[in-house]
Amino acid sequence: MVRACYRALFRRERENERAARQKTRLTNLEALLTDFMSSPENQTIIPGPIRTIIDTIYDDVNRRIDYNVRSEQLAACFARIRREWTTLGEQEPYWSVSTNDAFKRKNLNAKAVDDFFASGRATVSHLKSVLARSGRELPKGHCLEFGCGTGRVTEHLAELFELVTGVDISLGNLKLAGEHMRNAGLANVSFKLFGSPEQLASLPAYDFLFSTIVLQHNPPSLQNVILNKLFARLRSGGGAFVLIPTNTPGYNFKIDDYLRGTSPSLEMHDLPMQVVFARLDQHNMVLIEVLADNWTGMVGSHTFFAIKK
Repeated sequence: MVRACYRALFRRERENERAARQKTRLTNLEALLTDFMSSPENQTIIPGPIRTIIDTIYDDVNRRIDYNVRSEQLAACFARIRREWTTLGEQEPYWSVSTNDAFKRKNLNAKAVDDFFASGRATVSHLKSVLARSGRELPKGHCLEFGCGTGRVTEHLAELFELVTGVDISLGNLKLAGEHMRNAGLANVSFKLFGSPEQLASLPAYDFLFSTIVLQHNPPSLQNVILNKLFARLRSGGGAFVLIPTNTPGYNFKIDDYLRGTSPSLEMHDLPMQVVFARLDQHNMVLIEVLADNWTGMVGSHTFFAIKK
């Protein structure tokens, strides 16, 4: 079993008998696998199945993603997403934000609610890591959180900024978010209902854009318009921290097929990376970092950190 682990996980033979003997002292198969999987060497190796997926992504030239559509098609996309999230906000507000069965209404209790809101701190810690790596500091002014949901991350953003505005498409989510902010005693947070893509153009200017595990629930045509309008309201010198799936294996989007189809309970969509780059360039933004992430649970999702000149 030790030899098999070396070959299957490390793709090499054991370095010497002494190293192999040390591993044979582990008491059972689970302990052996845990030891291999947690080793520093294993952390640097891409597993075989993931390597195959990455190769598929790298060489995929046949994707069709309709991200520029007619105005009436865009309106139909928005109406569909609003219906879906109005229902989710009424029926499963916590689960729709973090798809853990513990957060479904039938399983919800006080501890689960506390765990749900506490998990937002880990999300903000990722932002802090990006800033630390790039040597950047957050602007302390106004943060816009697009897709704030029930306020899971909002309360932790409120510790970093003088003012936070949460925007969401679900009135049910916003009601819960407002209640949570009042219970937490946070007076520097306000909320707005996302009533139409055109409405985003009238948002007040802000210093930082934050949006994670949100945009992927919108068709690519809607993501494209949202980014365009949100980047336009960002002040010079401001930053953006945005999660967007860009290269999900096998993903295609044909607008006519989409509008003819039925709505799933939770849609997942890509926006091609070159389109994200085009929107950044259009609004005079400098990309500081783009990293693969695992927030969506899917290969091909990326977090973008950029600064507006």
